Amino acid sequence: MDFMIAKKHFFRHVATSKLTGEQLRVLMCLLSREADGDIGMWQKEISEMLGLAEPNVSRSIKALINAGILSEKVTTGYKDIPIFKLNPVFEKQAQLESDYQYEKVHGKPFKQTW
Repeated sequence: MDFMIAKKHFFRHVATSKLTGEQLRVLMCLLSREADGDIGMWQKEISEMLGLAEPNVSRSIKALINAGILSEKVTTGYKDIPIFKLNPVFEKQAQLESDYQYEKVHGKPFKQTW
């Protein structure tokens, strides 16, 4: 799957989500730690980095979940760092778009050979 197509869908969704400036700042802070869709960061760390009160960070994260940007599923990582996940719907959209483009060019559906 094309990584850039997934990012295109992600940023298009963010741009149309009507987030506040504070929510966007929290999102950018979280994205600075993103690796393969996983984000490990404490709310306190975000709070200190952005100069925001922790309840505001918590509300912003809830807004990002409600906007469909972050997945509701939060796990715990190394040293109990909360792991947020980008919503996997963007990967699914990218896969559908890639499959559509393949079929458009080759005249047949994409078929994995492994």
